[in-house]
Order: sequence, then structure tokens, then C-alpha cells
Amino acid sequence: MRHTIIYISLILFFGCKTESKKEIQKGSQKIEKVNNALDTLNTTKVVRQEVEKTDIVEQKNLNYSLKAEEVKTRIDSVLFLKHYFNQFVKEKDSLSEVSFFKMFPNNFKDFKVIYGYEENQGKVVYGDLYDNYEQIVDYQPKYIETKDYIEKLIDISVNGVWQSDNVAHIQNKVNNFFVENSDVFTQILKKKSKLKIESFWKFFFDGPHPENQQEMYNNVLDKLVKVDKAMIPIVKSAYAKVKEDWSEH
Repeated sequence: MRHTIIYISLILFFGCKTESKKEIQKGSQKIEKVNNALDTLNTTKVVRQEVEKTDIVEQKNLNYSLKAEEVKTRIDSVLFLKHYFNQFVKEKDSLSEVSFFKMFPNNFKDFKVIYGYEENQGKVVYGDLYDNYEQIVDYQPKYIETKDYIEKLIDISVNGVWQSDNVAHIQNKVNNFFVENSDVFTQILKKKSKLKIESFWKFFFDGPHPENQQEMYNNVLDKLVKVDKAMIPIVKSAYAKVKEDWSEH
């Protein structure tokens, strides 16, 4: 009997001790969770503060002092284009790109004056941004809608005439973008007059060696079969005229 009582007492004693250990472990786990949560909050707070500091530093590097409504002369527009293009390249901010894009020429005449050149009696007069070909070659829309960029490319192409350097660069842009976005091009072109559509396609294929455009010509026809068959006769006529014009040179 005595041995039984001692045995039961030992069981109760060690049982209580085991329960105490479990409670201690549970308490430790809770404390650890709380500490981890506090660490996470502190880390998040530090990261947020660092991001805010970075934003403030980046904002200090941005300069939006040039206003579109203050552009009165060609030189004003040149300074505007250079400033916002360079700032966009460096900072990748949306406002700089939008400002640059809106000031970028909307027609061939203005484009050629700024980025092209004029030959007169053996003298060559270069546009103010003739040497800034990166504004054409390197520019890729980031915040500007592709449709809006294509519309500007089309407007520049209408009444366009091939010229080496920057005019050829913008023509190359038109060619490449059409291959990737033929449906968007045709949607915009269909809203224009037949004369403007043909003018666009003449510039598209224009150049001293139009026979070298044969592969692109075939590619265009293949695209139009799928998106707009009605435009095919205009394209054929434009390409034929380009070849005829350059055969006379």
C-alpha cells in the first residue's frame, strides 16, 4: 500500500513538472513570435524610410521648369526637346517623356528642319538637332501609348521624302513598327484620305535602291492580306511610283 502511494505521488509530481515544461515552451514560442513581428515591423519601417529618402533625392534631380506654352521659336523647341529627352533617359520619369513626345514634330517639314538637313548651291545646312540622332534611334515609348507613337510616325511620313541620316532613321522606325503593329497602322491610315495614305506608303519604300525593299514589300502585302486587303492596291501603286522615280536619277 505504501509503495503504491509513493508510486502515484511520483507520477503526479513528474506529470505536473512535464505540464510546467510545456507551458514554458508555449510561452517562449509566443514571446518569439512577438519579437519576430516587432523585428518585421522595424525592418519595414526602415525600408520605407529609405525608399522615401531615395524618392526625395530622385525628385531633386528632376527639372520641369521648361513649359510648353513658353516655347515660341524653333530654338525654344530645340532646347525643350534636348532637356526632356536627356532627363527621361537619365531618370525614366513619365512627365519628361510626355513633355518630349508632345514637342516632337508632328509633320515631315518640321522634322526635317530640326533633325534633317538642307542642300542649297553646294552648301549643307544642318538642323539644330541633326547630331542628336539618339532621340530617334534610341527612343522607345515607355509611358506613351504605342498607338499614339504610331500615329505620330504616320503624320511625319505623310509628304516625306527619303534623305540619309535622321530621315532614314525615322523611316526605319516606321518600317519596324509596322511589321510589329500592322493592325494599328491600318486602323489609323484608314481614317485618312487616299492621297495621304499613298504618300505614307511612298515614304515607307522611298530610297535610292527601292529594289532592296522587295522583301519588305512582300512582307507588307502578307500583313495586309490578314488585316486590310483594301489597302493592297494603294501599296502596289506607291511602290511602283517609288521605283519609277528612282530609275530616273
